[in-house]
Amino acid sequence: MKSVVIITAADSKFFDLVQGTVLSIRGKEQGKSVEIGFFDLGCTPEQVDWLSKHVNYIVEPDWNYNFAGVESVPSYLRGLLARPQLRRYFPDYEVYIWIDADAWVQDWFGIDLLIQGSKKRGLAIVPEIDRGNRLLYGPKDYLIDLSEAYRYHFPSLSVEDLHTYPLLNAGVFAMSYTAKHWDLWDFRLSQALARRPSIITDQLALNVAVYLDGLLKETELLPAYCNWTCHYGLPKWDPRQNLLVEPYLPHTPISIIHLTSHSKREGRHVLLTTEDEKIEMSLKFSDASLEHQKQSLTPASAEQLSFTTLGIYLSQINLALFPDWDPNLRESVTASLEPLLKSILLSSNPQHYALIVSAEPDYGMAESVLEAAAANVTIELMDLGHELSVEPSISLVKTLNSEQWKQLLARVDYYYPLTHERIPAGIQPALDKLPRFEFPTG
Repeated sequence: MKSVVIITAADSKFFDLVQGTVLSIRGKEQGKSVEIGFFDLGCTPEQVDWLSKHVNYIVEPDWNYNFAGVESVPSYLRGLLARPQLRRYFPDYEVYIWIDADAWVQDWFGIDLLIQGSKKRGLAIVPEIDRGNRLLYGPKDYLIDLSEAYRYHFPSLSVEDLHTYPLLNAGVFAMSYTAKHWDLWDFRLSQALARRPSIITDQLALNVAVYLDGLLKETELLPAYCNWTCHYGLPKWDPRQNLLVEPYLPHTPISIIHLTSHSKREGRHVLLTTEDEKIEMSLKFSDASLEHQKQSLTPASAEQLSFTTLGIYLSQINLALFPDWDPNLRESVTASLEPLLKSILLSSNPQHYALIVSAEPDYGMAESVLEAAAANVTIELMDLGHELSVEPSISLVKTLNSEQWKQLLARVDYYYPLTHERIPAGIQPALDKLPRFEFPTG
């Protein structure tokens, strides 16, 4: 048998993220020779050509399971539902490591722990429980959602208490060839697919296999820095090591950065350094150093402005918003954003939309309010039976001068006016030239 294979997957929409996954592996000395397998879920010929130069195997997975409504399920779910079958697609490896396309390797020690843990017990995985995980503090509404998801997918099992167990995040894991988890995961997933699958169906099935089928003793639970889920809590930046680290002492470096949920949509984040100073930077992988990413932005001329460098991502339909982030207006602004988010999520192609949102003067509040609005809308639509598989891009914009804003607005398609706004000085004439956005009907 060969030693280790690392596997990831993406379609064309996630290609920029999976490039970071692959390059972050290949950029490490240990990753230069490791074998990488890739599930092609709908990449363009040009993207496949790039992949062929950086990975060892490119495979288009089957659906693997027969279930009602398979013809209408988003094609990217093939990658998630293929995870219990990794041995079939990439045979004869001692250890299989899975890394989601929105995760990347900052330091190799987490890969080493994944390998060691899977060889020791069978499965090595990270539970979503950590002192830096904000889910542990405050209301536990997410536990209600998790409980309902277990009951929906496994109506014949006694899953009443499973929501109180830490969810094992299947976005990053390692499993040995001989692990008992493969067959039980496959069996539980087959059961769950009697219902319509969601983005977490296979993850719930793995949790059932571990917790209900007696495999917890054969599972190595790794620390959060082996799969740091950013939407549950941002890391800190250590300027002395030029590394993203845990937010609390002793500030252990994070091995694998996972841009879960809304954290992947946001271009730049406001982090604290280990000296508790604020810094604005992107959490996405770049083959440039993170030190370069974090450099303070100097005022640039219109000709010099690079949207990608600033963490601003455009799409086919680009909307500009300028909310007033006065704390006293928090509820009102949240309520005014929800109809827009709902209409886009219910459109035929939410991924074609990009929201360009001014975050002046309070980036932290902007991030918090957008997160709350998105969560409210998502829960409401899921309660109504909508399957939310894709999302619009959201870029929080800060530090632009009026000339830079004008250049950006020249690339924007619509202006979405709000009741409470804070328009940067000097750009109102540019806004007046933009058509007002009307809600999509499809």
